[in-house]
Formats: sequence, C-alpha cells, structure tokens
Amino acid sequence: MTELLRKIFIKDRNNTENPNVRAAHGKLSSSVSMVCNILLAIMKTAAGALFGSVSISADGLNNLSDAMSGAMLFAGFKLSNKKADKGHPLGHGRIEYLSGLGVSFVIMLMGFELLRSSFFGIFNEDSPEFSPLVFGVLAFSLCAKLWLWAFNRRIAKIIDSRALLAGACDSLFDCISTFAVLCGAAFNYFFDIDLDGYIGCGVALLIIFGGARFAKDTLSSLLGRAPDPELAANIEDILLSSRMVSGIHDLIVHEYGPTRLYASVHVELPGDMSILEAHECIDALEMRIKEKLRVDITVHPDPVCARDPEYERISKLVSKVIRGINKEYMYHDLHITRVSDDAPLNVSFDAVIPPDDLKHSNDIAREIKERLSAEDPHLVLSVRIETKYM
Repeated sequence: MTELLRKIFIKDRNNTENPNVRAAHGKLSSSVSMVCNILLAIMKTAAGALFGSVSISADGLNNLSDAMSGAMLFAGFKLSNKKADKGHPLGHGRIEYLSGLGVSFVIMLMGFELLRSSFFGIFNEDSPEFSPLVFGVLAFSLCAKLWLWAFNRRIAKIIDSRALLAGACDSLFDCISTFAVLCGAAFNYFFDIDLDGYIGCGVALLIIFGGARFAKDTLSSLLGRAPDPELAANIEDILLSSRMVSGIHDLIVHEYGPTRLYASVHVELPGDMSILEAHECIDALEMRIKEKLRVDITVHPDPVCARDPEYERISKLVSKVIRGINKEYMYHDLHITRVSDDAPLNVSFDAVIPPDDLKHSNDIAREIKERLSAEDPHLVLSVRIETKYM
C-alpha cells in the first residue's frame, strides 16, 4: 500500500535527495494521517457517546489530536520547502521543527484535558454499556493504527525525517492505548468490572508522555544537537583519505533543516606546503564532501611541522602528559616558536576535554602546565581548554 500511494501521488518518488520530492513525501504522510485519524475520531467519539464510555471518547479525542498534528506537519513540510530569500538566505527548513513543536504542545494539552475528564469519570456511578459494535470499532481502530504506524515509519525512513518518525511512534502509542480500552471493554462486558475511568486516565498519561517526548526531540533539533555520528564519520573518512591530511579536529555541523547542512572543520596539513597547494587540497576536499554528503563545509588548514625533531619531541611529551591525566583527553594545534637559539621554547596547544569536565577547565589547564614544566622546565606554555562538538 505504501509503494502504491507513493507511485500515485509522488512524481520521481525515488529521488528523495530532491527537496521537493522530500516535501511531497512529508505531505503525503501527514495527509494520510489526517484522513485516517478523523475517521477514527468520528467512529470512537460516536461510540463513546452512544454507550457512555469515557475511555472510548478519550481515545477518540486522542485521534482528533493526531489529526490536528497531521495538519500541522502538513503545513510544516509545505512551508519548510520554501526557497531561500533575502531575509532567510539559508532557507526555511527549520519550520519543520517548529511545526513538530506545535504538534507536541497540542498533544500534551489534549492529554491533560482527557486526564481531567477521565479522573472525574472514575467517580461516575453510571457504568458504561458495551456491545459487539464497540469491540468491532476498537478492533478496527487497532488495525488501522498499526497500519498507520508502519506507513509513517516507512516514509520517515525513506526521507530521514525525525518529525514523521515521532508521528509514527505516536501511532504506536495509540495502538497501546486502544488495546487498553479494548481490554477495559472486555472486562466490563464479560466480568462486569468497570475500569473505564482508570483506563481513560492511563490513555491520557500515554498521550502526555508521547507529547513530552516529541517536544524534547524537536527542541533538541532547534537548540542544535550533536552531529549524527554516521555523518561525522563519513566526513572524517573523506578528509583523511587525502594523503596530505594528518589529522582533523573541531568538526562542527549546523543544521538549518533536514536537507540544509553546513559544517566547518580544521585539518592538519604539512607545514612546508605552499599556500597554493594547501588551497587546492582544501577545495578538492570541500567539493567531494558537497557532492557525496550534500554538506556545505568550510575547511581550515592547520600547519604541522611533523618532520621537525623538536616538534616530534614536544608532541610526544604533550601526549604523554595529557593522556596521563585522563585517557579521554586529546590535544591539537600544537605550535612551537623560539625567538633565538638560547631562548626557551614557546609551546601552545588546545587541550580537548569532555563537556562535563569544562567546569574544572582552569584546574585542568594548571595541572597540564605543572606536569609539562616538571618534564621540561625550559618550556613557556600556553594551554587553551576546549571540548568536542561531537
């Protein structure tokens, strides 16, 4: 069914790197979700009102909130595909994240309202009535939601959309909540045990939990999450494939929407390379990353005097000291200068530590200097502390 819908509604459906094709997938997924959830909401709300069931009505309103979420995602995909303009030269891709954030707030608001009504339903003395029709509605809803979960999950993976993947997870939560309502109806029908209000509360809590998790994931994208490890590894592989590059550091990836990625990185090149050679090497690397990974990257060259005996000695010394403090610590941008033959060596470098250790950065820098001075008292040291962006 998924491939049939893609074939009918999306032109050039396999070219998902095209922003227009990606947006078409997002709009198809959200449209199908809207239609399915509206139909389920009508069925469940009618059944809940007819048989006086708070939990079935709650589940129906949950489907209505899912339909609203689908509408917001549809608008998000449509607006995020707008071309770059003078005011937004990097495009509008982050609108997709904003729409996802709006969806999460709608979901949580609906969940709190359902929790309130379900809580008071616990104290309602009128027990709901159930019939085979109720079981049929709930069973159909469960099957429809399972299909919708598989459909949205498939589309999300095709276009690599966290927003659609979160929507698919929400459908899976709906399956759990509908199954719970179905179990409650069965208990009431076969054993005359009224769990309706309690199950309504459980469904509401699931809705609130799903909305909060969706909000957390979307906020992470807006705030600037760490780059995808696979993408970072691919960038590093391309950079290190050049025989001129001996190391890389300070890789930063900026995401202006799922299809708009910018990055910057420092690469270590031989210090005796000419400016023209270094420029040609960097241009070639930037072009390869752009073509293979669709990432606009700026590469900064850092000269390394690898064949200088004094540089090698200091490099080994710095590595020994830093690794002796913590095996996770690293360093880069090692520079050595000497004013005259009888003057002390000026040594500067960046020490890279985990983010959690940054609060102790002054103490760490002091310890590094003290240990290096103990190894070689003639060094004039300058140590800068930073952390990885990975």
